[in-house]
Amino acid sequence: MNTAHRDPFDLHEAIHEMRRQLGTELLLRLLLYAVGAGLVAAALTRSLASDGAASRRFSSARISSIAAQL
Repeated sequence: MNTAHRDPFDLHEAIHEMRRQLGTELLLRLLLYAVGAGLVAAALTRSLASDGAASRRFSSARISSIAAQL
């Protein structure tokens, strides 16, 4: 398709462009959430390891209290 002669009011093209932008936004959001979850997991792991008790089993209450301190 020649972009110099493209109709600016072409609904099909506008819908296609919108879908592409929404798909890109969704992928970026998922990537951001994955990075955030990884950072939280790394901080929690580091906190548990620095506690000197990485080999002990932690209860959910203990993990929640450590996560609240982050």
